[in-house]
Amino acid sequence: MAGIYAGILGPLAMLTITLRGLIHQRASERIAMDAWIGLCAFAAIGWMLGWIAGRIVDEAVRGAMANGLDENRQ
Repeated sequence: MAGIYAGILGPLAMLTITLRGLIHQRASERIAMDAWIGLCAFAAIGWMLGWIAGRIVDEAVRGAMANGLDENRQ
């Protein structure tokens, strides 16, 4: 899940920053550098959020399965 979030947020940030730079008619070198930094930063943020989300889902599934097993034993 972490890779999916990173793979979505990173390129989305890069696209948004590139479009913003083009709209404001900034220098291409500046647009490229800002987009690269945005890609790296938001991919890292996406990876962290995806990792946290994955852990939450795993814990919820484990808890639900443990509760289900306990109910079946009684």
